[in-house]
Amino acid sequence: MQSQAENQIIEIENNHGNTDLSSSLRSKPSLAQESPSATEKNEVKTLLQSIADRKWFVITITLLAILLSVVVSLSMTPTYRAETILKIVPEKNNILAFDVTTSGQDTASEQYNRTQQRLIKSKALARIVIDKMEINDLLAQQLTRTEKPFFEESIDKIKAILQAKPAVVDGALSKELSVAEVKPADIERLFISSLKVEPLGKSYLLELTYDSTDPEFAASVLNTITDSYIKMNLQNRVDSASHAKTFLGSELEEVKSKLDESEKIMIDFEKSHRIVNSGDGGSALMKQKLSSINAALTRATQARIAAEAAYEQRGANPSIKTVKVVAVDSSALKLLERQLAALNKKYQENLKIYKAGYPLMQEIQSEINGVKASIVDEKNAIRSRQQQLSQNRNSANNNAANATNALATRVRAAKANEAALAEELEKVKSSAIADRDNSLKYKALEKEVINNRELYESLLKRKKEVGVAEGVDKNNISIVDAAVAPLVPHNPDVKLNMILGGTLGLLFASLLAIVMGHTDQRIKSTEDIGKVTDIPVLGTFPLVKAKDRRNGAILVSERPSSSYAEAFRTLRTNLMFATPDGLPKILHVTSSEPGEGKSNTALNLAAVFAQSQKSVLLIDADLRKPSLHRYMGISGSKGLGDYLQNGLAFPDVETNSFIPGVTVIAGQAIESSPADLLSSDRMVDLLDEASDRYDLIIIDSPPVMGLADSLVLANRSTASLVVVASHETKQSQLTTTLNRLRLGYGNVVGFVLTKAKNVKVNEYEYDYGGEHNRSSKQLGKA
Repeated sequence: MQSQAENQIIEIENNHGNTDLSSSLRSKPSLAQESPSATEKNEVKTLLQSIADRKWFVITITLLAILLSVVVSLSMTPTYRAETILKIVPEKNNILAFDVTTSGQDTASEQYNRTQQRLIKSKALARIVIDKMEINDLLAQQLTRTEKPFFEESIDKIKAILQAKPAVVDGALSKELSVAEVKPADIERLFISSLKVEPLGKSYLLELTYDSTDPEFAASVLNTITDSYIKMNLQNRVDSASHAKTFLGSELEEVKSKLDESEKIMIDFEKSHRIVNSGDGGSALMKQKLSSINAALTRATQARIAAEAAYEQRGANPSIKTVKVVAVDSSALKLLERQLAALNKKYQENLKIYKAGYPLMQEIQSEINGVKASIVDEKNAIRSRQQQLSQNRNSANNNAANATNALATRVRAAKANEAALAEELEKVKSSAIADRDNSLKYKALEKEVINNRELYESLLKRKKEVGVAEGVDKNNISIVDAAVAPLVPHNPDVKLNMILGGTLGLLFASLLAIVMGHTDQRIKSTEDIGKVTDIPVLGTFPLVKAKDRRNGAILVSERPSSSYAEAFRTLRTNLMFATPDGLPKILHVTSSEPGEGKSNTALNLAAVFAQSQKSVLLIDADLRKPSLHRYMGISGSKGLGDYLQNGLAFPDVETNSFIPGVTVIAGQAIESSPADLLSSDRMVDLLDEASDRYDLIIIDSPPVMGLADSLVLANRSTASLVVVASHETKQSQLTTTLNRLRLGYGNVVGFVLTKAKNVKVNEYEYDYGGEHNRSSKQLGKA
C-alpha cells in the first residue's frame, strides 16, 4: 500500500507529464576553454592532491617500508669486505738483450692491467689459495646447502618457532648433500665470486676486495691471494726462462748439425775444384794477367801495323827521298795517334758507367798504354831513321833491298807474335770465366757456413743469458696496502637500506595513492561536482577544526570577521541571484547522506541573512533525527511535529533564537510516517503563513538517499540547495540525489561544498586569517 506522500509524488509526475525540470534550472556559466598548459598543471595538481589527501597513508606505508628494511637488514648475516691495493708496473725492458721476453707479459699498459686482473681471478690462482689455506671442504659445505629465498626462509623459521621444533629451524633452510659430489670447478667459482678486482683510475694500482661473513677470514684470504699471486708471477718468469733455455738447447743441436754439414760441403767443393782460398787475391791476379796479355797483344798489333806500314812504304819508294818523306810525314804515327784518340774517347765513355778498377776499364787502359808506348817507339824510330838517313844517305840506297827484306821479316814476326798473344788471351779469358763460376759457388757455400756459424754462436749466447735470467728474482708487483680485518660490516648497509626502503615505500605509496585517487569517486573539489552536473557551486567551506566543531554551527554569529563567515556572506550573495526572481522565498537545504553539514549550513546561512536585516524562519524538518535545537540551545519540547500532528497553532511552535532576526521551529522525532506529515495540507499552510510573515524561510531537510521526506520538501520549496561533503560524498550518490530531487520536481539552484581542504569561493580563496578579496566584499554588500 502506497503512502500518501508517494501518491502525491506520482500525482505530481502524472500532472506534469514528461516536463524536463532541468531546463528551468540555472545553467552553469560557460568558461573559456582551458589551454593545454593549464590542463597539464591541473593534472599535476590533481596527482599531488591525491597524494596530499592520503598523506597519512603514504607516511604509514613509507614508515612500514623503512621498518621492514631495518628488520630485513638486521636479520641478514653481516658480510665483511677486506681490501688491499697492489701496484703492478708493466715492464718496459726485457732482461735479455734480444727480442724474447722470459716473463710472457704484454707490456701495453691497458691490456697488461686487464690481463693481470684476469690472472688474479683465474681458477689456477684460486686453486693455489684454496689448497694453501685448506678451505676446500669449507667451501664445499657452503655449496652443499641449497639456500631458500629470504622471505621463504623467514617464514620457515617463524613456523618452526611457533611449532617449537628447533630441529626444523636448523634443517628447514638447507638440504645437506655429499661434499664429494661438489666439483672442484664449482668450488673455485664460489671462491672467485667473492673476489673483486678493480683498477684505481688511470694508474698502476689495483684494488682487491674479498667478502666474507668472517672479517679475519676475509683479510687472511686476501693476503694469501696477493702473496700467491706475486709468487706465481715470479714462477711464471722462471718457467718461461726455463722453457726458453730448453727450446734454445734443441735449436742449438739442429743449427750445429747444419753448420757441420755446410762446412763439409764447402771443403769438398774446394778440394774438387782446386780452389785456393786467398780472398780477393786470386781474382786480382787473374785480372792483372788478363791486363798484361791484353797490353802485350795491343803492342804486338801496333808493331805489326807499324811493320806493315813501313814495308809498304818502303816497297813503294825505296829511295832516300822516300825515306825523308816517310821520316817527316809518318802515316804509322798518325794512325797510332788516331787509335790513341779513339781509345781515350772509349775510355771516357766507359768511365761514366764503370769505375777505373773495373776489368774492362783496365783492359782499355792497357791498350791506351800500349798505343802510347808504340807512339813513343814510332817517334824514336822516326828519329832514328832520320838520323840514320842523315848519316847514311848514300848507303841507304845501297841497302834498300836489305831494308825491304828486313821489313818483311819484321812484318812476319809481328804477325806471328800477335797471333800467339791473341790465342793466349782467349785461353786466359776462358780460364777466368770458369774460375769466376767456381768462385761464386764457393762464396755461396762459404756464406751458408758463415750464417750457420753466426746463428749457432747467437743461440749459444742466448742460452747462457737465459740461464742467468732463471736466477733473477726481479718482480714488477708490490703490495701498497696489505689487507686487515674490517671492523664494520660492508653488507647489509642499514642506513642505505633504510633510504632505499623509504624511497621505494614512498614511491609505492605515492603511486598507490595516485591510483586510489584516480579510482576514488568521492567528490573532493568543485571540479568533481562539475563532472556530474552543470549546476553551479554557490559556496565552499573549509573543514572546521576540532576545537570549533562544537560551536561550528554558530561561527558566523560568534566570529563574523572570519573567513568562514565571509564564505557564508558570499553564499548569501550568490543565492540572491540564484533564480530569475532573485532570492528564493523558501530555501530547501538537503544532502545525500547524514553528516555532510546541511544543518550547519542552514543555521549559519540563516545567521548571515539575519545580519542583512532580513527576517528568517529556520525550520528543522527532520522528523527522524532533529538536531537544530541542540545547536540553538532551545528545549525542542514544541516544534514542527506538534504543529503537523497535534494541531498546535503556528505561533505556538515558534521559538526566538539567540541570533537576532532568526526564528526557529524545532524538529521533533515522531513515530508515524514523517513523509505523510510533510506532504499534508498542514505543511502547505505552515509555509504559506510563514511566507507572509518572514522574508526568508530555510528548511533543514533530512538526507535524500533512502527517504522520501526531502523529495516532498523540495517540491514544497522555491529552490533547493544541496550540501556536498568533500571526500565523503561519491559522484554516484550525488547523481542519484539529483535524479531523486528532479523526481520530486525540486528546483536545485546550486551546491555547497563543505569540509573542503583547499577553500575557494567563486575562485577566491579563504583562510582563517580573516583576509578575503575585495570583490567578495562588494558581492556581500550587494
